[in-house]
Amino acid sequence: MLRTVCLWASLLICCAAQADGFAVVPLRVELGPGRTGSLTVTNTGEAKTFEARAMSWKQENRNDSYAQTDDVLLAPTTFRLEKGAVQVVRVQLNRPQDAAEHAYRIFIDEVAAAQEVRPNTLKTLVSMAVPLFVAPSSGPVAKGDAALSALLENDVLKIELRNTGKANLKLREWVVSSAKAGELLKVPSAAYVLVGNTLKGDYPLKFQADGPMKLKVITDRGTFSADVKR
Repeated sequence: MLRTVCLWASLLICCAAQADGFAVVPLRVELGPGRTGSLTVTNTGEAKTFEARAMSWKQENRNDSYAQTDDVLLAPTTFRLEKGAVQVVRVQLNRPQDAAEHAYRIFIDEVAAAQEVRPNTLKTLVSMAVPLFVAPSSGPVAKGDAALSALLENDVLKIELRNTGKANLKLREWVVSSAKAGELLKVPSAAYVLVGNTLKGDYPLKFQADGPMKLKVITDRGTFSADVKR
């Protein structure tokens, strides 16, 4: 019988579509044979100057790393918007597609205009990062593959999810359940797990439930399950 459930950490962070004073759509860009796409930046606050830049994107567990790249071209790369103004940023793939998916992020940064920069001052600016994925040459991947494991040890749930498929996985929800007690834990998530990356985490979890438990992760490319070992 379920007595208490406690989760001390969320599993991931969502990248928002709106920042202080401006918004960017869409939430992600996907490039296929057409090799082109776009983002729309809308300034809802005071006049701002923006810089757009594309970076290659790698992952190791929960750590994202970025590097300069010429694989993706953006136009324009700098622009200024008055309040209420809109700018379309064109996205062009600058490399051939191959058998693998490739991941990037497009950063839209608010930058201080030259006349606004004063000696010995610091102005807090805002940056937003939009995921960009180049599909394999064989076409978009609808179904994902993953290896999932879960271990409950000393009231700590240890999870491991490895993306073994050909495309990124966007997580939607983690659920721990028991056949007798029902749903014990539900945690929403908006994390991306890139191809080949293994996501690991330890989460203090205090409850009592009779019988076996199961961990289920729901993603945009399928649902994966594993028995919770004790």
